Amino acid sequence: MVVLSVTNCPPALRGDLSRWLLEIDTGVYVGQVSRRVREELWQRTTAHVKEGRAILVYQAANEQRMDFRVHNAAWQPIDFDGLKLMMRPNPGLAAPSPPAAPMPRPGFSRAARMRMAKRMSRKAAAKPALPPHLVVIDLETTGYSAQQHEIIELGAIRYRDGEEAGHYQALIWPVGGIPEKVRALTGLTPDILQAQGQPLEAVMPGFLSFLEDAVLVGHNTLFDLDFLHQACARLRLPPPTNQRMDTLALARSHLRDLDGVIALFQGDDMGFRTGTLIRPDDMRRIFLPWHQRFAALAHERGLPYFLHSCGNLETIMPALIDEVGIDGKHSYEDAIIPVQDFQAKYGGRIAVLGGVDLNILTTATPDGVRQHTRWLMDTCGARGRYAIGSGNSIPSYIPVDNYLAMVDEAQE
Repeated sequence: MVVLSVTNCPPALRGDLSRWLLEIDTGVYVGQVSRRVREELWQRTTAHVKEGRAILVYQAANEQRMDFRVHNAAWQPIDFDGLKLMMRPNPGLAAPSPPAAPMPRPGFSRAARMRMAKRMSRKAAAKPALPPHLVVIDLETTGYSAQQHEIIELGAIRYRDGEEAGHYQALIWPVGGIPEKVRALTGLTPDILQAQGQPLEAVMPGFLSFLEDAVLVGHNTLFDLDFLHQACARLRLPPPTNQRMDTLALARSHLRDLDGVIALFQGDDMGFRTGTLIRPDDMRRIFLPWHQRFAALAHERGLPYFLHSCGNLETIMPALIDEVGIDGKHSYEDAIIPVQDFQAKYGGRIAVLGGVDLNILTTATPDGVRQHTRWLMDTCGARGRYAIGSGNSIPSYIPVDNYLAMVDEAQE
C-alpha cells in the first residue's frame, strides 16, 4: 500500500498521479503499485511540486512495517536507534542544519534486535536432542504411486548415540518392468535385479525387524511409508508404526533462517503450451495455497519469492501475483508469450527473470544469440525489474558456444 499526500499540486502532476493511484481527498492518493512505479512517481512528484509539500508512506520490511519520505516539509525525519521518526520543529530553537549524509534505511532498533536474539536463543535451547536410536531409510521404486508401482530396493542404516550401528540392503524382483527413466535414475536394470534380487516376501520381514523401535529418518518419509504400508497390506504383515523424522519438512522450516539466503526460488511446472495442466479453478484451490505459504515464509524475513513455472499460466497469473504474492517469475517460451510481451503486461508488478528462448539458443548462430540477448537487455532492461538469462534450464543439446555467447553478452 502506498499513500502520497501533496499540497499545491499542479494539475499536470495530479493527472499523472491519478493514472496510478486513487485520489480519496484533495491531494491524498492511495494505491498498490510496484517499487519501480513508486520510485518513479516520487521522483516525478518532487520534480514538479515546486514550492508545494509532498509526503510518501509505504510498506517496508522493517520493525515499523513502513517507511516514509518528505519533500519541502517543516518536520524532518530522524534516525532514533534504528527507527525512523519525524522531528517536529521547535519555534524557539534554531532550525536544524541539514543532515550531512542520507538517512539510513530503517531497520530494527537495538531493543527489537535484542528481543529477536533472545527469541532465537530460546528456540535453539528448546530444540530437542536427536533421538539415541535412529534408522535412516531409503527406497527405490518403479514409480510414484504406491498403488500402481513396486519397490525394487530397500535400504536402511542404524545409528545409536550418533554412531553407525548396522545397515540393511536388499534388491527386489519387480513383477512388472522397470521404466527407462527409473533405470537411468537408480542404475538398476532388469539384469541386475534378476541376478541379485529376491522376492518382496523374502526380504520384507527382515527389513521390518531391522527397524525395531527406532525413529525413522528420511527425505519425504511419507513417500517411503506409503510404499511400505502397501507392501505390508499385500503380504499380510503388520505395518511399521515407528515415529518418524522428515528431513524435507525440517529443511523447509529452517531454509529461510539460513545465513546468506537472499531469496526463495521455487520450481513448479503448472502448464503446457495452451493452458494449465488442470482447470484453473482447481489449480487455485489445490496448488496455489502451498505457494502462498512459501511466499509468506519468504516475506516474513523480508526475502523475495520467485517462481519457476513452465507453460501457459495466463489464467492464473492474477492469482499468483495478488493472492500468492510472487515477486518474480522465470520460464518463458516465445511460442506461448515472448518475454518482452509478458514484461509489458506484468513487469510493473513483478520482476521478470530470463527469457532468451531455448529455440534461439539451439538453432541460432553465436552472433545471432548475442544480437537477441542484447535486444532483450535494451528492450526489457530499459523498463527495469528484469534479469537476463535463458528462458528455461539449459539442456545438454544447447551448443556450448551459444550458451557462452549469451553469458558473455550479458556481462558486457
